[in-house]
Amino acid sequence: MPIPGQAINHEVLSAESALSYRIEQKAQPVHWHRGIAPNRCNNKICAPEWRNNMSLHLLLAPNALKGSLSASQTAAAMRRGALAADPDIHIISRPMSDGGDGFLEVMAGQFDARLIDAETTDPLGRAMTAQWGWVKHKQLGIIEMASASGMALLDPVQLNPMLASSEGTGKLLLAALDRGARRVLLGLGGTATVDGGMGISKALGARFLDDSGHCLASCGGNLGKIRRVDLSRVAGRLKHTVIDLITDVHNPLLGKNGAARVFGPQKGASLKQVQQLEDGLKNLADVIIAATGRDMRDLPGAGAAGGTAGLMHALFGAHIRPGACYVAELTGLEDAVKTADLVITAEGRLDKQTSSGKAPAVVAEIARSHGVPCIAIVGDIGKDRVDQALFTRTIQLRDKGMAVETAMRCAADLMEKLTQQVIKEFQGT
Repeated sequence: MPIPGQAINHEVLSAESALSYRIEQKAQPVHWHRGIAPNRCNNKICAPEWRNNMSLHLLLAPNALKGSLSASQTAAAMRRGALAADPDIHIISRPMSDGGDGFLEVMAGQFDARLIDAETTDPLGRAMTAQWGWVKHKQLGIIEMASASGMALLDPVQLNPMLASSEGTGKLLLAALDRGARRVLLGLGGTATVDGGMGISKALGARFLDDSGHCLASCGGNLGKIRRVDLSRVAGRLKHTVIDLITDVHNPLLGKNGAARVFGPQKGASLKQVQQLEDGLKNLADVIIAATGRDMRDLPGAGAAGGTAGLMHALFGAHIRPGACYVAELTGLEDAVKTADLVITAEGRLDKQTSSGKAPAVVAEIARSHGVPCIAIVGDIGKDRVDQALFTRTIQLRDKGMAVETAMRCAADLMEKLTQQVIKEFQGT
């Protein structure tokens, strides 16, 4: 997507200062939509003159604020704030996801899917009920891996990728196949597992055998024990089902940017366990090459969900899709941007990973390609902060003096107030 090369004053504002921020005159003008430059008044950029006769067209395209608000809840808070600033504003909401937490909610809303309860297991094998989405007329299943295999299902002290399994997600896939799904959208993200996809594959009929020919339990700790994979019992229905793996990362299976080294520590692995998982994933890749002739080691995105993407691709021909771009296409985001005068997106945390295909970055790139200003309201900004050139404005939800717990608890109110102020500033009111 081409990005216009206009220079913009990029600031990071705390919640306190954001409620009274001003755009300095030294900032270069944005290429505002409809080709009309904004007016300048009293050291602010105000709405163009045509706003006296036309309603502002606002596009809300937030990601979820993990642990606080879903994407839809964030969009709802933004909407309240925008309407408080201007009751006549024209609002389009396109809640976003890049395959992680909230994927099911966003896609179910887009396709008007029926949410179905299914009996499954959590990452530690305990019985639980999880939901998945079903669109009957499209024979489409929508599954969020985090629903059955997510970190959020465990207490922090329970995180252990040596024991955690993705088998619960495989059971949701079987439920979709039982309904007659010919296409499945599987959102990868927020998982507690680094089992290389053993669990999902086992639920679908694959058997991972050790030296003695015994079937191994599906967990990260057993990756290095695999000597052979038996695919004779794999569900035949998979041959007639397209599986799209929606992921927000491009990491390969192995190496310094691979599943074990990057995601293992986040999921509770010690340094020793990270090396064991790395060696185990390498062993799994070697076994799969011998069994199928498919090499998943350097496949972009293969490391997603603890190596699940790579194995699903190698064994079942699943397609690895860049999450935010894929969701943007499915939801018609670009068409919505074309009609907007202003875009506001949101994210729980802004850091160096944001620019690597995360939803807010994709929203910003599309907006910039059409000359529409894009403001990001974010919960927190990491030390390795993203290139601010992505956004016209970056506003931090949490003030420096505010506790993280307070910001998370009050996220909806803060988002509403900041959105209200953004609209007032934009309109010069």
